Amino acid sequence: MHAEALDEARRELEYAISCVREARRAGSGVAASDAAWRQAKFRVIELETGAPPEWAHRDASDVREVNGEVNGDGNGNEGDSS
Repeated sequence: MHAEALDEARRELEYAISCVREARRAGSGVAASDAAWRQAKFRVIELETGAPPEWAHRDASDVREVNGEVNGDGNGNEGDSS
């Protein structure tokens, strides 16, 4: 069962990588595809090591990033350098 789950997670990771590449080429959907890649990578690492990756703790604690705020000011001006 574990080997099957790991194989499936690796397939999902490969698919996520291809989606990230395509999104970057197209110039749209990059944030969503990056998020899917992080989730797929998380799952592979967790299955391979038995523990979540250290970076997962930082990602989960940054609520502003999860909400899509890039500059972190919380005013809805995501990506605005002002």
